Amino acid sequence: MHKAADPIIEKIENWRNKAVAHLTPASIDEQFHEKNKMHLNEIKNYLELCCEILNTYSYDILNRIDDTVSESLAQKKEIKSLFDSLRAKYPHSH
Repeated sequence: MHKAADPIIEKIENWRNKAVAHLTPASIDEQFHEKNKMHLNEIKNYLELCCEILNTYSYDILNRIDDTVSESLAQKKEIKSLFDSLRAKYPHSH
């Protein structure tokens, strides 16, 4: 895991687990909001990490690089086909 992203990942997990997915009492607590406040620079670092991870897997699996930066029509069709097959396999999932 990328060291610069650790705090933001913890904050994202906190938001997901305590506010978005489960609406615990923490979701309306001022201290929770202050502790889990996310700054633009943190979000930028996290998104850059996500791009690094996606590019690594894109290269390792598909022998492609920078899929997250510039996509081709072939990639769009491939992605659409993948999601269509997933929807067909799991029609009642959200």
